[in-house]
Amino acid sequence: MSKHSIEERLSAVKRYLNGEASTFIEKQTGIDHHDIIVYAMRYRRDGLSGLEDRKQHWCSYDEKKAAITDYLKESLTLEEIAVKYDISIACFKSWMRAYKREGAESLKDKRYFLINNSLMAKLRKDPSNMSEAELRNLVKDLAAENALLKKVKALVEKREAQEQATGSKPSKN
Repeated sequence: MSKHSIEERLSAVKRYLNGEASTFIEKQTGIDHHDIIVYAMRYRRDGLSGLEDRKQHWCSYDEKKAAITDYLKESLTLEEIAVKYDISIACFKSWMRAYKREGAESLKDKRYFLINNSLMAKLRKDPSNMSEAELRNLVKDLAAENALLKKVKALVEKREAQEQATGSKPSKN
């Protein structure tokens, strides 16, 4: 749920579209002046639905790179980028910081479940269609995964035993 209702956003947008400065409106309403401009642009494009909360979506490497290119080479404003790519300004600023610090490679998604060479990706292939070498590699990978899981389980049990001995409750995480 958002901090500001649709009615509050609409009121701020109407004031902005009538010529009031977004920074002045921000001081009175608490709605960030960048957000007011973004809401106004979305309101012009989508009507009232442009003022609704957006669902978070994951942008691909290409989308992130295109947004940064638009910002740097096409001289689009932060607000125009936010509307064009349907992202928050804060999200875009974090991409820019990473890009400036580490280059384009930093824009790649590093979430562990998206790694193409993961064990789960290998299991998608039907084992009955695998060659003997592929099956051996699969068994080797599964054995390594099993050993890792056993080690993690042992560490968790050890930590819980230590916490119980000291009287503290184990973490829910």
